[in-house]
Order: sequence, then C-alpha cells, then structure tokens
Amino acid sequence: MLIKAVVEGREGFLIFDTGAPFLILNEFYFDDKKSRSTNRTAVDYNGHLKSVKARTTSLTIGTLQCNNEHASVTDLQHLKVAQDFPLLGLAGTQLFDQYEMIFDFLRSEILLFELDRSGNIEDLSYSGNEPDIVLPLGLKGHVPYFEISVGDTKLKMGLDTGAEIALIHPKHKKALQNHLMPYGAINIIGVSKTRGHGKLSRLFNVKCSFLLFKAICVTFSDFSDFNAKVPGIELDGILGTEFLCQFLMAVNTQKKELHIWLSEKQEVLVVNDIKNNSK
Repeated sequence: MLIKAVVEGREGFLIFDTGAPFLILNEFYFDDKKSRSTNRTAVDYNGHLKSVKARTTSLTIGTLQCNNEHASVTDLQHLKVAQDFPLLGLAGTQLFDQYEMIFDFLRSEILLFELDRSGNIEDLSYSGNEPDIVLPLGLKGHVPYFEISVGDTKLKMGLDTGAEIALIHPKHKKALQNHLMPYGAINIIGVSKTRGHGKLSRLFNVKCSFLLFKAICVTFSDFSDFNAKVPGIELDGILGTEFLCQFLMAVNTQKKELHIWLSEKQEVLVVNDIKNNSK
C-alpha cells in the first residue's frame, strides 16, 4: 500500500504500514548528520532485531502536514518490489492515531477522517455513513488485532497493512489442516534483511463476525519472539492486505473498533445460513 508523500522536500512514496509503530525513514535517502545513533532496535515478526538511527523530520501526505515528527531511520531498500520509484519509508500507526483509517481497495484510496475526543468522525457530511458491522479491536503495542475463526479454531490476528499474506503460528497448523490447500513456496522478508522461507497454502472458511471470507494465502511462522518483545496479548498471527481488500474496512484505534461496510452489489456469505445473500 504505497502513498505519495513529501519528506523534507523529497517526493516519493511511503508504505502505509500498521505493522510499524511510527514513521520509519529509508536510510538510503536520509543518512546524513541529522540522523543520530541510538540504542533503538526494530523487530519483525520473526523476532529479528535491527538497529536504527533517529531524526526529527517534516512530511506532507495529501493535506496532512507533520512538523517536528520523530522518526527512526534504517535501510529499507530491500523492501522495494520495483526500481522505478523512491521508497522514502514506512508510515506507521502513530502517524494516524487521531484519524479513522478507511481502506478502499476498489478505488485505490485510503481515507483519513479526523476524530474528536470521543473517537467520532468530526466530518458531519460523513456521519450518516454508519458501518454495517462494528467489531471490537485491541492493540498489541502498536498493532491492531481482532478475532477470527476457522472452523472451530479461534485466532487473535493482528492487522498489518504492510503485509501481503497472512502469517499464523505453527502451533495452529494441526487444528487448521482440514481448511488448508497447498499452494507452493514463499520467501518472506521484513524490516530486517533476514529472509524466511516457507510453504504457502490457501486457507478456507475464514470467518469474522457473521461474514465468511474468500480463501486467503497463508504461511506458518513462529511468533514467539515478537510476542515476547512487543507488549500486550499474545497474537496467533497477522492478516495482510489480501484479507483487508475483500470489504470496505476502517480502523479506529481511539474507539478500538474495526468497521466493515457491505456493498449493495456485493454477494455476502452469511455464516449462520451459508447462502448467497445480497444486501
């Protein structure tokens, strides 16, 4: 999920990443005297640590302007999937904690609505557009999470807009085996340059609230180190953009709610009745 941004006058793109705690800049563009050494480290889901520098910066994302923003700086060039754009960094959760974040993949848009002190959208023109489903949302450190079920197995899953596929802890593999179909192999890379290799599967019967989602790609990865190093409840895995793009969804970290809208033209599988139900 790439968003256009201007950081310290440099135009480029940020990866919109709820798996990152705050703004993380690419050392390739911001390795100068303003970046100072720290004892900070960044951790990925495999538990690999990477040292980072720090700097104070300014950035513009659409109409959102941030001055004197604290940022970490580390090498992110390995995250580029193509060579034809400047990757300035990762836009993490804390940049947007005063907004409701709506992800509209159909229009390739991310909508940010400013919130009042109660966590409600201040824009009165949008107030009538109430979500069809409201689910409780928790936070593990900076990562929003909620509960899904696959068959009889309930899983607490983090939502990471910087991830393409789902990752699940291997301890659940046996319980999920009847809902899996082999799909090949995959290489995984995060903030650290350490690459992981795993088998890729399609996971079926993913349910959230009364909705049955289409099958998603998943690989199994040990989350023990990540769970130990990031405060909060132990997660069973993370869901990426393949899950997020199936419905119009929003994250409101102030109210700790996940919002889902159902399109009038969208065919929805209702878990309790397992039939096509056009809303």
